Amino acid sequence: MSDRSRTVGIDLGTTNSAMAVLTMNEPEIIPNSSGNRTTRSVVSFTDEGAVVVGKEAVNKLITDPEQTVEQVKREMDNDGWEIEAHGESYDPQQVSALIIEKLVADAEDYLGEDVDSVVITVPAYFSEKEIQATKNAGEIAGVTVEGVKKEPSAACLAYGVKEGQQEVDAEDEELAFVYDLGGGTFDATLVDIASDYSNLETKSTEGDHDLGGEDWTSRIVDSITDQIEEDTGVDVAEDREQYGRVRDAAVTAKHSLSQSQSTNITIPFVVPEQSYNYENEFTRDQFEELTSDLLENTLDCCDRLFDRVDYSPDDVDTVLLVGGSTRMTQCEDATREYFGKDPVKKVNPDEAVAIGAAMFADISETAGENIADILPGDASNVLMTEVVPQSFGVELADGSLDALIEQDEAIPATADDEYTNAHDGQETMNVRIHQGEVHDNANAEENTYIGNLRLEIRNPKPRGGVTATVTFEIDVDGTLAVEARDEETGEEVQASFESIFHLSEKELEGKQKALPDQEGAT
Repeated sequence: MSDRSRTVGIDLGTTNSAMAVLTMNEPEIIPNSSGNRTTRSVVSFTDEGAVVVGKEAVNKLITDPEQTVEQVKREMDNDGWEIEAHGESYDPQQVSALIIEKLVADAEDYLGEDVDSVVITVPAYFSEKEIQATKNAGEIAGVTVEGVKKEPSAACLAYGVKEGQQEVDAEDEELAFVYDLGGGTFDATLVDIASDYSNLETKSTEGDHDLGGEDWTSRIVDSITDQIEEDTGVDVAEDREQYGRVRDAAVTAKHSLSQSQSTNITIPFVVPEQSYNYENEFTRDQFEELTSDLLENTLDCCDRLFDRVDYSPDDVDTVLLVGGSTRMTQCEDATREYFGKDPVKKVNPDEAVAIGAAMFADISETAGENIADILPGDASNVLMTEVVPQSFGVELADGSLDALIEQDEAIPATADDEYTNAHDGQETMNVRIHQGEVHDNANAEENTYIGNLRLEIRNPKPRGGVTATVTFEIDVDGTLAVEARDEETGEEVQASFESIFHLSEKELEGKQKALPDQEGAT
């Protein structure tokens, strides 16, 4: 290794992850140890007390499913999720840390330099809790997380690279829509871009944590398993090995249908005790009919976004397809019809976010001194304006959610409101904070629970007699600070919710020590 250390960009994906760096003033995808430009986000714990990540772990989804994890990104805000292996329990942050460890080790081997810091991207619709969990994962992996950036903004930067150096008017603007369908999540984001890329302003974002390419794959799997059961009476989902073969065939078929109108699915001896072979021609029309509701769900997200803003699909100048799942032709067809224009294909959808993350990493590492060489115009830095992806609010006595900082408000943002005691003689007021949407979830408990402030009431009164002012403030880094103040006595309590979600030194050390060694890691 050289004495130099680098900051790399990481697209930590649900299905696949990628990493990139700026070299010779050009963003470059960093291949993994197998030479592949993406790494499967799969982790498997071995019987020998170690762990494997990536392609080798994928094979163990069939042979050792109980100790193998995929799609952990969908569990980042799930406090109850864990996998047990080697006598230890591992949470989503630790499993994600193992993926990051693998990516960093491969990057160091490829670059011949230490990688001591990273910029990681997350879906635009990630909650505050999920964002901090992602940052924790990087720290557990032993690297400094210089920033957690939104995937659509990163994709827009990658698009800017492809625009290349040209004469532009910095006053001109371009309204871009990022349709980001990954393996496990979907984001719809509207971004206003200055022509020289000196300013990217997110206008609105909408999304679905539980919608991605894996759901399209599952529809093919269900179709195959239903046919097998109809023919043989056997549910192959109960046979891990055969079910894994079905899933592999479904993935291959899905990819084939992005290029061809039909594909042949053949799975020899999938019911070995009956010497049964599954054979079927599967057409793109059949696939699109099976998954039409999933596609419609993405367009519903787009509808909800445009319902909230003073723009229409006709106002959009550029439609960017991001995420490997947008290679499905139905995504291109649907966005073309929705926006009335062809989506842009200048950026590799599998790599766009990682390339953008590398540019953010360079901004962190060199204060953006290389950015002017690869973006249009004379931009030497990039000003980012993000929005609140999901509203922050207070749980009321009836269990409903009162939003203080609304969805799509530009960050930084501040808001306050007054609340009174719900019961006679109350000696404390609990300010329970949630993140989510009132119109979707009138019940606060159905949203993401952020935390609680406990305000002491020094002068108890009958119901409605005590007034407390609650103030929410989100800074440019996305950290939520909350203050509750008794207006009569001046008693107040404060909390920063990045610090609540952030691991203490003791917690970080404990999670790091529990991680097993990676096979083949250097």
